[in-house]
Amino acid sequence: FGDYPLHHGGVGAIRSLGRLGVPVYAITEDRHTPAAHSRYLRRAFVWPTTGTEEPSRLVAGLLRIGARIGRPAVLLPTDEEAAVLLAE
Repeated sequence: FGDYPLHHGGVGAIRSLGRLGVPVYAITEDRHTPAAHSRYLRRAFVWPTTGTEEPSRLVAGLLRIGARIGRPAVLLPTDEEAAVLLAE
């Protein structure tokens, strides 16, 4: 989430989990971010967010992505902005 495309924490989480064989999916701002191109990423979901989405829109979008994954998933915020947005 947010306007900063180089989320190093996200790339680190993708690499660490992917190396362990965990299937990793990511929500990215666009398809050209480093996270979206990681060899350890099973799939990137492009979702340009503003950080000011209505909670109902955020929940609906996350549920749609979860349905497309088609299995139980863990949502892991990898920066402060995403953590605050999800906590609200």
